[in-house]
Amino acid sequence: MGTPQPPSGPIRRDDIVTVSEWRQRWRNAERHLEHYAAFVDRLNVFPVADRDTGHNMLATLHAGVAELGETSRSPRADARALVDGAVRLARGNSGVILSQWLKGFVEAAPDDGEWSVEHFRTALAVGARQARAQVAEPVEGTILTVADAAAYAAEEGDERTNFWPAVLEAAASALDQTTDSLAVLREAGVVDAGGQGLVLILQGLAGETARPPAIDRPMVLAGSPAEPVMLARPYEVEAWLMDPAAGPDRLKDDLSRLGDSVVVAFSDDRAVKVHVHTDLPHDVVRMLASAGRLRELHLLNMQSQVEEESGLHDGGGPWAVVPAKWAGLVRAAGFEPLEPSESADRAGALWLEPARPLRHAVGVSSLGGLLVALDHWWDVGEESALAQMLARAGRARQLVVERHPGGYRVADDGEPADTLGRVLDKIVGSLVDGKDGLLHVYIDADAEEGEVRHWEKALGAEARRVVGLPVWVLIVQE
Repeated sequence: MGTPQPPSGPIRRDDIVTVSEWRQRWRNAERHLEHYAAFVDRLNVFPVADRDTGHNMLATLHAGVAELGETSRSPRADARALVDGAVRLARGNSGVILSQWLKGFVEAAPDDGEWSVEHFRTALAVGARQARAQVAEPVEGTILTVADAAAYAAEEGDERTNFWPAVLEAAASALDQTTDSLAVLREAGVVDAGGQGLVLILQGLAGETARPPAIDRPMVLAGSPAEPVMLARPYEVEAWLMDPAAGPDRLKDDLSRLGDSVVVAFSDDRAVKVHVHTDLPHDVVRMLASAGRLRELHLLNMQSQVEEESGLHDGGGPWAVVPAKWAGLVRAAGFEPLEPSESADRAGALWLEPARPLRHAVGVSSLGGLLVALDHWWDVGEESALAQMLARAGRARQLVVERHPGGYRVADDGEPADTLGRVLDKIVGSLVDGKDGLLHVYIDADAEEGEVRHWEKALGAEARRVVGLPVWVLIVQE
């Protein structure tokens, strides 16, 4: 596979870096990573082959660099802004780890004046330690290994003029060795994606933007499996907690009991970003809600993402995370969907931020089940009753009514009905066997009042208006 050629740029190895130059180097690093983000995505097979490491790291770095703005402050204030932005919007396992690696630059920053080689040396050493310390179960042959190699080379180097070349050579060598460190990388014939991302950042930071990624071996990317690869822990949960009640070690322990790929990133004592892969997203959310003030919750269905990348289905997946086309529906249910930018995340994933206090997560397999579960989520306070409601929602039967120029049609029925009365007759008839079941009626928010009353009278149930409902009427029977 050919490697794309990066934008050309100056190679700088000055002993002293001014504050404005330091800021510019981070912008260079961001551009360098952006140029290769898709390349890094294709390397991504560990810990999950969801092909988003490059853009997760880019989104994280972009959030930090954006905080630098245009006005120079003190070196320490700039470094703190870089870290605060990165931690706040860190994406994915690699992004959260990267945000902690950046903390080395806060501890190493000069109080005033310029950055010297000694400051960068300290930053790389502290950053490597910080990144490793916040991972619950560090794995060798990953971004952590590359960070350690760069830090070791920085500490061992004697000549200032050889500082960045030594760091880059050590990082590239460690990256190349990751292929043989993990079986999944060896089988795919790739280096670690997170480690590659860090090498690119180091190259940009050093001014080495004319170098291609440090891999020149023939690359055999993992092919599409004949059958879906089922993930044992298919949900990625990220959250931003304010005023956490426990320290990082306690949070890591609690999350590790519910999943893996656990990373806990502190910006300061009052704010923490957590990341975990789990098969129990509802339990993770419950735990986090009790651990601090839950300001944001990001859920990603990695199983759908992996299958979409493999061409196995269109990525609709279970409704733990919904496609972007349901944004209006989810907003009406009390969430604010955060659509990722085209340049810094994958299309089709919907990041959700709760607009109301969160108690439980929902993962059901139908649109009707999702709406019913969301209704119960807010209305039922007692936990055992809520669990029963959610179980019923998962088994809910649904009828979809579509509107078209000729009138109405019950989905899958085939024959259109030219009047509302006829389509109601079909629906009521289909509900005879289970007429004692609890009915939920959801109707498009643009429906006229008279039409809403017709539905309510015929079905004996209140019709809830839903903004962005992709069908005209949805009837759910528990």
